[in-house]
Amino acid sequence: MTLATPAFGAIIAEGRRFGLSLVLTHQNLAQLDPALRQAIRNNVSIQLFFQTGSLDAGELACDVITGESREHIRQTLIRQKVGEAFFVRRGEGSVQVRTLYSPDPKIEPGRLEELKTQILQRCCSLVVSHGSMDQDCPSAGPQRQKEVRHGKLPRVTKAN
Repeated sequence: MTLATPAFGAIIAEGRRFGLSLVLTHQNLAQLDPALRQAIRNNVSIQLFFQTGSLDAGELACDVITGESREHIRQTLIRQKVGEAFFVRRGEGSVQVRTLYSPDPKIEPGRLEELKTQILQRCCSLVVSHGSMDQDCPSAGPQRQKEVRHGKLPRVTKAN
């Protein structure tokens, strides 16, 4: 499922002047519409390139500045290990980095459902206190718990 709509290109291109910070992730370049891909590569100041396939590596190698040949960078992108990435900052030298290993926490399934419910209740109460939530967001109750189990978020409407 993709959430990247054509509006993302405009958000990326215009958001900087409003102080927008945005984190976009994807697994390969083919997941992005060509216009969106261009907006990202021309407007984003920091990118992290983890291990890629050979097609993406050939294209992304052009953005990595290390002093090495493009072919060497392409091969490095393909062969990076889990947790290794190129940190690419517009107009500056690129650096290969390694992320810290962080295993997924062990959480009991019942506790996870409880946390989801608490988070949704807090979100609902914040939105309700600002007067912009419709009737589909009760503080707690069977309908809310059903939505949590099915991964649905409450519908939010603009305040008039």
